[in-house]
Order: sequence, then structure tokens, then C-alpha cells
Amino acid sequence: MLKSFFNTFGREVPALIFGTWQLGGAYRFGGKPDGLGGMTRSTAQALLERAYGSGIRVFDTADIYGLGTVESLLSRLPGDAFVVTKFGNRGTLETRCKDFSRAYLVKCLQRSSERLSRVPDLVLMHNPPLDFDFAQLAALEIDRLRVDGLVKGFGVSCTTISQASVALENDSVQAIEVNFNLLDRHAESALFPRADKLKKDVLLRAPFCSGFLTDRFLERDYGFDQDDRRSTLSTEDRDWRIGAVRK
Repeated sequence: MLKSFFNTFGREVPALIFGTWQLGGAYRFGGKPDGLGGMTRSTAQALLERAYGSGIRVFDTADIYGLGTVESLLSRLPGDAFVVTKFGNRGTLETRCKDFSRAYLVKCLQRSSERLSRVPDLVLMHNPPLDFDFAQLAALEIDRLRVDGLVKGFGVSCTTISQASVALENDSVQAIEVNFNLLDRHAESALFPRADKLKKDVLLRAPFCSGFLTDRFLERDYGFDQDDRRSTLSTEDRDWRIGAVRK
């Protein structure tokens, strides 16, 4: 199925987007596991080739995935593929903070472009805090960054529907990204109509609820390895997801 994106890519592309977080394998950031478990570079590359060969043309990533290695993998994509990346997580293996300043954005754009061997088609703020004031986006001077050739499209990857609703109204934002799956369909009524009216794009993430929407949880509790970020979920969060999937 083809989707006409209003602003992000400038033409119709296959609506299915390939998320690449898992391609980063096992890594630590900010004092805890941040990846989704082990994966070899050859397997990751094979998955990208299979996705592209199957007709997918939009690939969603972040500068933090695999600590930059996933962006490097995506540099091998053919020229007609579109890349969405993210920025805002700053730190080391043991420390972590959010940084959405213009100086850090410019640095991230430069590093991402080098790893990708291209200017990303869309750059998203990566899960800004819930109290983030989107009026601050004016200080980023997104239009100037476009003129300088550092960015094409700009948007926000949000943690809540209410935050996405606010971000959607900001003139600097062309696209938002939100969770959408069988356990969480709030965006359908809360965001889609407004986004259509504003002619802005909505990218949907976590279609399988980070791996919980699979049949392996139907009959038994399936554990995650210690190098998998999902192993750090609270018992309450994990039990709710498993219970909702079974229901």
C-alpha cells in the first residue's frame, strides 16, 4: 500500500516503515542495557537488504541505536531509500541526559550525516520530557538549518498522545511519531484527524508493543536476557502488557 506523506518525503512511498532499534544489538548507555539483545552485524545487514528487497523504502533509526552503528549500516541503502533518525540522548555508558539545544542538534546532524553518508530525510526529537516547552523550538532555527543543508524534515517522537497533540501544532514540526498497536490505538481518534487537517505526517512506532504482541506470551512468561532493555521493565508494567496481550 502506498501512502502520500504530506511534507516528509515529497512523494508516495510504501506505507510500511522498517524500525531498526533491534539492529543495534546489545549495548549499554546511561548505566543500563539500551538495546534489544544480541544481533550480529551480518544478520542486521541481511535484514535491511530483505526489507529493501521487499519494497520498504522508509527506515526509522536513531543516533543512539547501537551507539551509532545502525546509522552506519543504513549508509549502504540505495539512494531511493528514506532515512528517519533521532537526536537528544547525550551521555556515556554510565551517564545519560536529554539535550535538545541547537548546539547539540547541529553536532548530532553532522555526525548522523557522516555515518549515514547522506543528510537524513527526517530528524526527530527523541522522547523529549513530558514537561518540554515546544516554544523552545524557535531557538533551533530549523529553517536556517534547512538552508545550510543540515536537515530536510523535522519532527518529534513522542511518549504520550497529549504531548504529540501539542507538538503537532508547532510550526517547526512537520511530523510526529507515536506508539500505535492493538493495545494502544488512542492516536486513531486523538491525532489522526487533526494531523490530516494540518497536513502533517504521523509515523507509528511499536506496532508489536516492543515484542509483547507475539504468541510466545500466550501460555508462559517469556523472559528477556539481561542485555535486553526490556528486562528492566517494572513488574507492574510487564504484567500489564502480558495480561493485555492474553486478553
